[in-house]
Amino acid sequence: MKRISKTILNVFIAVIVLWSWLTMVFRGGGSFSARGIWSLKYFTVLSNLLAAAAAVCWLFFRERHFSAVLKFSACLAVMITFLVTATFLGAIFGYAFLYAGPNFWFHLAVPLLCLFDELFLGEQKILKKELPYSVLPLFIYGCFYLGNIILNGREGNDWYAFTTWGLPVGFAIFLFLLLLNYGMGMLISRLSKR
Repeated sequence: MKRISKTILNVFIAVIVLWSWLTMVFRGGGSFSARGIWSLKYFTVLSNLLAAAAAVCWLFFRERHFSAVLKFSACLAVMITFLVTATFLGAIFGYAFLYAGPNFWFHLAVPLLCLFDELFLGEQKILKKELPYSVLPLFIYGCFYLGNIILNGREGNDWYAFTTWGLPVGFAIFLFLLLLNYGMGMLISRLSKR
């Protein structure tokens, strides 16, 4: 029964993320979205696409440990999206816009579904030595994000407003998010019912 529930959930995650992203690409999707390929500049979109890819990977390679590690990393990436939206961006830009259209799925539903999957349907234990892998998606994105601001300036490139109070504060926010990501990984790994 657990395997059937996990299969249904992963199919749903893959389909809803793809549908939401294509809706954004062709129609737009409200705040923190862009039409076309430019939607890929947002960590929200990239983390959700990673969650969809991890769900598909699990469907085909469920017995392989790398698929469990990929799903775990994707879960933490979308949970960063969830937490940044719920605590930082929502307070600045307003929650109504951040949970409208495809962003309802990207900012709220998919992260919570991925968390449920990890906590209650996970099948393979994530080892302590594998926790650093879960930080890689955010680390890579943050390096490109801050690197782009350093090279091209803040205007038009700081869509998350992390450097509003200066570049050092932007770096501090980035470091805090990396530590939060790692800490959540430790917590979710301990709490999961594997």
